[in-house]
Amino acid sequence: MSCAWIYIHPYVSGEIIFTVTGFGFGFGMKARQLFPEGRILLTIPWDRLPDILRNLAEMEWAPESFKLGPEGHKKKMRRIREDISRESQACCIYNG
Repeated sequence: MSCAWIYIHPYVSGEIIFTVTGFGFGFGMKARQLFPEGRILLTIPWDRLPDILRNLAEMEWAPESFKLGPEGHKKKMRRIREDISRESQACCIYNG
């Protein structure tokens, strides 16, 4: 049943779905030890493939934090933390 869901549900629904191996025993794959735990199984309906491939071609493959280096990443995270803190304080003041 679970294997059918992995393959049939995306075809019928048009949704992209995934599961992580080893999360549950529902998949006979775990009982038969077909995949190591932690492997991501992704099912993409065939008619969504052109969009996925186009997005992959356009996306940046090196995460911004890798380009910033350790110090640049720390500054970025500090800035994000400060922004979140400011927004949460403004929200609390506004909501009284």
